[in-house]
Amino acid sequence: MREQTVFFEEIKKYIPELLDEIAMAFWKLDVTRGRLFVYGRAYIAAIYGEDVSYLELSWDAYQKKYCHPDDVRGIIAAGERAISSGENYHTRHRVRNARKNEWIWHHVFGHVVQHGGDLFIFGGARDITDAILLESAYKNIRLEERTAKAILDATPLATSLWDEALNMIDCNREALEMFEVAGKRIYLENIGAMMPDLQPDGSPSLSKMRAYVKSAFETGREEFDFVLLTSGGERIPVSVTFVRIYLDDNIRVAGYARDLREIILSAERMREADMRTQAMLDATPLACTFWDQDFKMVDCNLEALRMFGFSEKEEYLERFDEISPDLQPDGSPSGEKALEMLAAAMRTGRVVFEWLHMNADGEPIPTEITLVKVPWRDGHRIAGYARDLRELKSKMAEIERTQNELRDALARAEEGTRAKSDFLSNMSHEIRTPMNAIIGMTDIAKGTDDVEKMRYCLGKIEDASGHLLGVINDILDMSKIEAGKFELSEADFALEKMLLRVTNVINFRVDQKGQSFLIKVDPDVPSTLVGDQQRLAQVITNLLSNAVKFTYDGGKISLLVHLESEREGICTLRFEVVDNGIGISKEQQAKLFQSFAQADGSITRRFGGTGLGLVISKRIVEAMGGNISVESKLNSGSRFVFTVKVKRGSVAETRKLHPDVDWSNVRVLVVDDEPEVREYFEQIAASAGLSCKTLPDGFSACRALEEGDLYDIIFVDWRMPGMNGIELTRRIRQVGGENIVVVMISATEWAQISGRAMEAGVDRFIAKPLLPSIIIDCVNECLGNHAQASQGGKRGRTRRNIFRGRRILLVEDIEINREILVDLLEETGVEIEMAENGLVACELFERAPDRYDAILMDIHMPIMDGYEATRTIREMSVPRAQAIPIIAMTANVFREDVQKCLAVGMNDHVGKPVNIEEVIKKLRVYLRAA
Repeated sequence: MREQTVFFEEIKKYIPELLDEIAMAFWKLDVTRGRLFVYGRAYIAAIYGEDVSYLELSWDAYQKKYCHPDDVRGIIAAGERAISSGENYHTRHRVRNARKNEWIWHHVFGHVVQHGGDLFIFGGARDITDAILLESAYKNIRLEERTAKAILDATPLATSLWDEALNMIDCNREALEMFEVAGKRIYLENIGAMMPDLQPDGSPSLSKMRAYVKSAFETGREEFDFVLLTSGGERIPVSVTFVRIYLDDNIRVAGYARDLREIILSAERMREADMRTQAMLDATPLACTFWDQDFKMVDCNLEALRMFGFSEKEEYLERFDEISPDLQPDGSPSGEKALEMLAAAMRTGRVVFEWLHMNADGEPIPTEITLVKVPWRDGHRIAGYARDLRELKSKMAEIERTQNELRDALARAEEGTRAKSDFLSNMSHEIRTPMNAIIGMTDIAKGTDDVEKMRYCLGKIEDASGHLLGVINDILDMSKIEAGKFELSEADFALEKMLLRVTNVINFRVDQKGQSFLIKVDPDVPSTLVGDQQRLAQVITNLLSNAVKFTYDGGKISLLVHLESEREGICTLRFEVVDNGIGISKEQQAKLFQSFAQADGSITRRFGGTGLGLVISKRIVEAMGGNISVESKLNSGSRFVFTVKVKRGSVAETRKLHPDVDWSNVRVLVVDDEPEVREYFEQIAASAGLSCKTLPDGFSACRALEEGDLYDIIFVDWRMPGMNGIELTRRIRQVGGENIVVVMISATEWAQISGRAMEAGVDRFIAKPLLPSIIIDCVNECLGNHAQASQGGKRGRTRRNIFRGRRILLVEDIEINREILVDLLEETGVEIEMAENGLVACELFERAPDRYDAILMDIHMPIMDGYEATRTIREMSVPRAQAIPIIAMTANVFREDVQKCLAVGMNDHVGKPVNIEEVIKKLRVYLRAA
């Protein structure tokens, strides 16, 4: 007993410092006098609210004021039991926390000591509220604590005490148990054996431990992780806290080691479980979101981030409210309905519904949501699974769309069948009508000796043949489009030259109907282009021909060309064909560009035509990167507008006035009753640097001349009201004399008025519609240094004898085709030898290869066709076999046909029916005519 009393007396010296560090209390109860002594500043401050290291109070007052009323009886009983039995004092009871004004659980323990005639209980107290709560929360966990007889044994941490020589001088029972050592002496004397030689960082364990002790002596506190060993060699990861304390006049370091094995193991197990759970969630192809019991979002999986377009989980959780619109499709507010669904899931365990979400970019995402109530550590959570319905709805919509398309296709097929039937009926009419004219007029011509009547019949045959060829070309183009073999061919071309060729095609009909035809090309439109000239001309010709056809006699037709835009050398040109004709109804406009559908069968019958021109034009325009549209009203004319994309030509064709002439003194007068023509003429003259005046009629022109106005050249329209161009020319000659150059402009063929015009004094003639190049060339020729007179105003090189001394081999199996070509080329002076098939042609060439300057080769022939004949000639070893020009002459005119001809070794291609201008143009190239 004496030794025990001495121990307590000794330990009392360093209790205050030690207890302040571990937040425990040491107490002494004087049972004889009913007085309680409490040591521990932190504990006294927390429980009693006073900042002292030592507190004395009445035992009765402690029980009544600080202990829970329900626990007082147990406190008294524990004391009586300890005194009567000699056992240690031990109890758990609630004490009021003065700072927080709440009851906290304490584990109070002690030992009964008899000293002289007095009875004492010495012991300690520690807060076990967390342990009690832990036991309540986890019923399968029970925490057992063994109270030690001394303060050092009261803590559940392995505790050690170090002196200034860095030697361990004491430890508690927990340390012995942790390191599986039988007695304290063994542990203290073999501390080095409780450590591995090296720590994980490679440093020696014992020296490192003592370094930490030394640092704690110097700084007052040191915390670190360490690895120790049990007596059996098992590694123990621990968390160590060293604290400097003062024991009377001595300085010591108290060390507390916390075994981390269970914590690490539990954390690892929890981490593995969380990783497995997260891996399963992330592998789920559904977007997964979790809410706690308060309906607060707490987690999500990777699919949720992907589906809604977020990169970070935190951003998704913060902005989740933004991925729903304000209202759902049924009109309910999204926020209110979401809470309603979550509450229903918490109540019933599961709900399924459709929901409209949005991703981070605002794109709508229809989804199917399944909310499920699941058990969790702290109760329950709501797991929400979102299935993206976009693909499903898209497929359903596609199925519905396909069904509608099938129904529409069936309707179109039925309509197409009817349209094709009507089309075939119309084509029969369109083909038989000119054929009837050709056959009938041929019979009439054969039965008469009257030359004029023969010429009349031949003219009608020519008209009917041209119409029939147009019908055939339309049908062939349409069949090629329907077969998907329609292609474009790009080449450099001059826009004005192409427009001039187009006007030459329709001018005769314009003149017949007495119509006004104007072409206006904006100055910024490139003069040369790269594109399919032939197809572009085909579209313009189709639209202009329709305008002429459906415009009344005396009506107006305009072709306007604008540069809409240009980017990186690609020009978007806009063409407008405007007329004041019969117009087109809305119902008819809807059918204009449909295959085999004609706007109005009665119109087609009345005016003629296949009805395919606009369909073909639409396909050509679209192939050239543009579009076509129409604006029209019945009896108010029509405006067809189309755009195409073409490249700017590499070389610009410019028409300039002759540089050797001083044009500043040259005055030009234009007399035309159409204001559009006068305005366009002024624009052309201004761009060329000419001084130009315009007047609306002959009377105004005569007054100007009579008043002394002087002009070097006067452009006179042929058809003007009141005074026509021929009468005005006579007046000009009477007033202005012979020095004024008079140029007549008209859409009328010159041959029809040339005699009267020249008699009246007209010097030149140019045809409408006017183009800048025609006007500038005319001015240069009339007033420039190189002006030349030309009878009738027509210029050009004659064909007569241009190929004299040249010989060609014509390979053609049809006799009439041979006769036609021989007759057409007769005036050129070329000598023609003939072969009726490819085999004969090869034999003739092989016998005399130097005899021929070129070969015109048909394709479809008996015995040996044109392809085989060309290959045979090119493979011959005779001179000129490789050099002789071979030109295909065939009705095969599609692009692939031309390519096939070139592929077998031919040099060029001309189509049938034969255009003599094209044949002569090609022969000029290869015969090098003068």
